[in-house]
Amino acid sequence: MMTPKTSKLPKSFSFATSWVGSLLLLFLFGCGGKNSGDDPSAVIEGNGFVILGTLTDQFDRAKAKANVEDTLSRHPDIDCMVGLFEYNPPLILEALEQADKIGSVKVVAFDENDRTLKGIQDGHVVGTIAQDPYMYGYKSMEYLAGLHKGPDPAKLAYVTNGVAPFWTIAEKGALQAQADLNVSVDVVMPSGGITDQKDKIEDLLTRKVDGIAVSPIDAANQTELLNKAAERTNLVTHDSDAPESNRKCYIGMDNYEAGLMCAELVKKALPEGGKVMIFVGRMEQDNAKHRRQGLIDGLIGKEREGGGVDLPEDKFIHVKAQTIEKGNVDEFWSTLKKRLGKD
Repeated sequence: MMTPKTSKLPKSFSFATSWVGSLLLLFLFGCGGKNSGDDPSAVIEGNGFVILGTLTDQFDRAKAKANVEDTLSRHPDIDCMVGLFEYNPPLILEALEQADKIGSVKVVAFDENDRTLKGIQDGHVVGTIAQDPYMYGYKSMEYLAGLHKGPDPAKLAYVTNGVAPFWTIAEKGALQAQADLNVSVDVVMPSGGITDQKDKIEDLLTRKVDGIAVSPIDAANQTELLNKAAERTNLVTHDSDAPESNRKCYIGMDNYEAGLMCAELVKKALPEGGKVMIFVGRMEQDNAKHRRQGLIDGLIGKEREGGGVDLPEDKFIHVKAQTIEKGNVDEFWSTLKKRLGKD
């Protein structure tokens, strides 16, 4: 019987196939391994924590609650839920209460919703990273008033990215600035997403306002609109920045640093690590991206590579966030109520 001839492949061919195979594996299983934070659906592991993913709801409250319920069904051993937008933590608490899971799943929050603060008092929420929306409103109007030239009072507009109790607090600050600074302030709260926000900004330009402060819904896809506004009036951003636009200033907190503060609360709640799910409205906003990245980096012990605010002092009015826990929640809530005229 004849033995078939075999030909020896050159070493270079073996190396090439190995190299191509490695690239193929990277393509199939993803670059960056388990610690890449770019994909919201990716499971990220490190430092004893398993971040199961980031669930978005596009500001749909029913979807936000359904995300929590789905997480409880898929991951009955979940250790901690983190809500990055103001309405997320109250809906997390509502779903946990209905599932009889209050206390068995740790909750870490953002912002100063009454339900969240009550949860801290009751021991159902570990803590929250509180922004200062009142000062977002006040400082935005103060800055724009300072840019105004002319004998007549400035006509200013404060544009939010939606409708929420968070923005009701900001509205109080903007209207207090109106009283203190002798300016006219129009608070505009778009309820229909990015298209509605665009329409309202264009209407303000038609009305020839002297300044607009806006929290962009999707900064990357609104640069043209924002630059158009900046050509016709004084434009600043608040709450969430639009770094590629020609806005004069950003008023708000450093969201990456706030994410790191949030990570400290999670680590305090789970000193040995555990399984964590993140909930947020949408990832298109700069504040959501940086807040989430700071949280992830803080949990897995990753060095900062980007995100956050990198602006000169004259372009950044820093309104610092603070950590609210059981020890300081009563004082914080009392001050908030006085600002809102509830006391």
